[in-house]
Amino acid sequence: MPKKAHNKKISSDDIMSDTVSDEAVLTSVRKVFHNAGCQPVVPPMLQPLDAFLDLLGEDIRHRLYMVTGDGEEACLRPDMTIPTCRLYLESYTTGEKAHLCYEGTVFRQQPDGSERPTEFLQTGIECLGDGDREAMDAEVMALAVDAVKEAGLPELKIEMGDLALFDALVEALELPHVWGARLRRYTRNPSRFREVLATMASDKTTAAEEGFLQALASLDGNQAQRLVQDILGFADIGPLGGRTIDDIAERFLEQAVDNLSYALPEDAAVMLSRFLEISGPPEEAVKALRKLCARTGVALDKALDALERRLSLVTERGISLKRARFSAEFGRNLDYYSGFVFELQIDKPVRESRVLGGGGRYDRLLTVLGSPEPVPAVGCTLRPDRITLAIKKDA
Repeated sequence: MPKKAHNKKISSDDIMSDTVSDEAVLTSVRKVFHNAGCQPVVPPMLQPLDAFLDLLGEDIRHRLYMVTGDGEEACLRPDMTIPTCRLYLESYTTGEKAHLCYEGTVFRQQPDGSERPTEFLQTGIECLGDGDREAMDAEVMALAVDAVKEAGLPELKIEMGDLALFDALVEALELPHVWGARLRRYTRNPSRFREVLATMASDKTTAAEEGFLQALASLDGNQAQRLVQDILGFADIGPLGGRTIDDIAERFLEQAVDNLSYALPEDAAVMLSRFLEISGPPEEAVKALRKLCARTGVALDKALDALERRLSLVTERGISLKRARFSAEFGRNLDYYSGFVFELQIDKPVRESRVLGGGGRYDRLLTVLGSPEPVPAVGCTLRPDRITLAIKKDA
């Protein structure tokens, strides 16, 4: 006897749950990257620990899964960019052009109570060795947008910034390197940045250890922090009051800079503050930056010309900037970025975040990883799991 049919109404959510998955998103993204000529690579899951300690932001550095064996320290890869760059150095001639793509699991410890997973997929591209920086910046961002749209999300917000522009401002103001490095770390935290800026602009008293402090000031931020960490280790000083060695070293460096006998000039402090207040539609932001430079006599023409060319190439590539915003204070939470940066965002967060992916330029990274000469580099990563959830939420 035939079974009686059930008149169950099929909802759009049921259909979406069947047709949208991380694998389906990966397939769409993979198609875009492969059609662009990117070569698939598979970076090793286990990576040397020291390759990451100086290159990740504090937010990620403290969430590494570390492994010790045969006297060597390693970690499970917390991102795919550094492993892909290490693979490039092992497999390609220095400076050789290579457009690489990847997909794989990364691992990060998460704070208690967080909804974020401790392991998740990343897919992305890294374009190495191509000296037309603005063109490659525009192409990488366009490919990221194309990939997310191909997966099923046509409406995206684009957040952009330019760390090279900030560095050019620090250079134009003739600030000590350590000040620029310290300020740069806080550009992602506007309230903290202004607090640090106010401290640096106040009068300082000469410290008894002036020579040592000046020596620290001659190092870049990562070198100085590693030196202080080594000194604490030699003195057998461990974590105190719930603070890690990294935290203690960071605080020591802040106090060291604060105790230098010279203060940040008032006009430099005002210029930095006004610079970081500029944000809005990209074309309007560039105009505001040029007006500020003209009014203050600070020359940033080269960096601003590069930014304008990049924006023009993005639009020529077919990417609309109607929902894009350029912010002079925008950065990403990875310390290896050194130039143009961007994020692709959605209006409603999934898993505590609005960010589906992002990337930017990191020209100094390959040298830090062992390249005998600088290698131009730009890339992006996408989160298939967040894209999947965003598509389902948008349905």
